[in-house]
Amino acid sequence: IWLHVGMLTVIGKKMSKSLGNFMTVRKFLKRHSPSALRLAFTRYHYRSPLDYTESVIAEAEQSLSLLSKFFAKLELVAAARHKKAAPACTALLSRANTKLNDALADDFNIPQAMGEIFTLVSKTHSIVWNISAGEARTIARFIQDTLDMFGIEIAVPKAPRTIRALVKQRELLRIHKQFMHADALRKRIESLGYKVEDTPVGPLVLKIPNSK
Repeated sequence: IWLHVGMLTVIGKKMSKSLGNFMTVRKFLKRHSPSALRLAFTRYHYRSPLDYTESVIAEAEQSLSLLSKFFAKLELVAAARHKKAAPACTALLSRANTKLNDALADDFNIPQAMGEIFTLVSKTHSIVWNISAGEARTIARFIQDTLDMFGIEIAVPKAPRTIRALVKQRELLRIHKQFMHADALRKRIESLGYKVEDTPVGPLVLKIPNSK
């Protein structure tokens, strides 16, 4: 398939060797993930000019982080095996599916299509602790299938066994109302590069960005 695409610029100027402002994919991948580049590209229609800036990539990285945390919450809800469905969830998913297909049928309007994905994430986020395990899996599958079309991978880092053991120990302390010891354990977990968020369905364990 051959597509005529918009001009690629760097901070408003044409990318060229003579200006010394060109960026190779190999050089880009030394600092960022492939998914960050692909997600950044989805912000532009294929016939529109694309202006490459570090702020555009930073926003893409932030969006990937947001999606990763959202997927982590969906995994936690799915693991909790909550069976009571949320009526609003079905409507949100149906709307997203319709709007997504409409956008792709409209001259392959990827920016609009991705906008619908983030709208779904935003609206589901407000009810995420009230949806069922099945709904959590369905939403995660829908979003991942859409991102797969554009080669975008969302990584949800798994906490190592030692961290999970500490989190479980902290939960037991909280159950027995030993909150001072639980807080001390939380700080220890954070010193190891992870943070714990208490949720209605259990502790959410996330890796602290840029921690070793």
